[in-house]
Amino acid sequence: MPARFWLLLLGALLFSSAQSGAAPQVIDRIFLIVNSQMMTQSEAEDIVRSLKTQIQQAIPEGPERDRQFAEVDRTTVDSLIQELLLLDRARVLKIEISDKEVDAQLDRISESNPQLLTVMPESELQLRIVKDLKKQRVLSREVDSKIRVDGTEIQSACRTHRQSLRQISLSQILFRTSEVEAQNRTQEVRAALTAGKEFSAIAREVSDDPGAKKNGGALGKFQQGQLLPAIDQAAFTLPVAHPSELVQSQFGFHVLFITREAFPNAPDCAKLSAEQSDALANSVYQQKRNEAIQTYLNELRQSARITVKEVPSE
Repeated sequence: MPARFWLLLLGALLFSSAQSGAAPQVIDRIFLIVNSQMMTQSEAEDIVRSLKTQIQQAIPEGPERDRQFAEVDRTTVDSLIQELLLLDRARVLKIEISDKEVDAQLDRISESNPQLLTVMPESELQLRIVKDLKKQRVLSREVDSKIRVDGTEIQSACRTHRQSLRQISLSQILFRTSEVEAQNRTQEVRAALTAGKEFSAIAREVSDDPGAKKNGGALGKFQQGQLLPAIDQAAFTLPVAHPSELVQSQFGFHVLFITREAFPNAPDCAKLSAEQSDALANSVYQQKRNEAIQTYLNELRQSARITVKEVPSE
């Protein structure tokens, strides 16, 4: 067993009692056990407290800070389990971190984040660095080395990114009636469009939206996420100059129609520059890496022996 295992075990079981026969008192207790790795209650509480302190310093008091605090409470146990899973895997792979690597990381911290040296003892920071480097080495060896990004994936990412920048000029015909009646009237709209009638002219005649008499059903220009969810989903999968299927909202039933589209600041996927291609490749890589890490951690977790003794508090 590693020395740290026994130290933590002793920390959990150690009792102090005076020679006078005073009642024993628990010094610390085990909070989490993952295979051979262990974490004490005080270690877990220190981590929670540190995370909340960082949130408190970065976010003003209010709903967003409360939400972030709640997120820490909700995810801390899983995050700590994942850390110990990776550290245990580092033990299995016999990964060791040299003093030279730790010193180099300390130098980088002193340059980029010197305030960290004032709020954390150097010995504690060194231990944190060793753990982080071990986790990085495990992921580099067992996840990163297996990820590949090809040209097809870059092109697919380009098209997705381009579509996310799509701007549409949207019009509608609104029916405030029963669904059956709205379906019948929609068929009449389609027939009129097939016969060559302008959508705006049809909207002026049949839409139950009072504004359609003046604007021909034109709603304006939109990007994805700016419309009601049901309308947004339908509109941004709709080609130009094709009426949509009937879309229901709290306002009634809508026939949507895109008169024109634009892609401001969108890349030309057929003529990507080296810089654009690299940026897209990195985006694809990061997405694949995040998914691969989650899959890897789930696999480690399925075969691990995990015991949570008590949920840590601030």
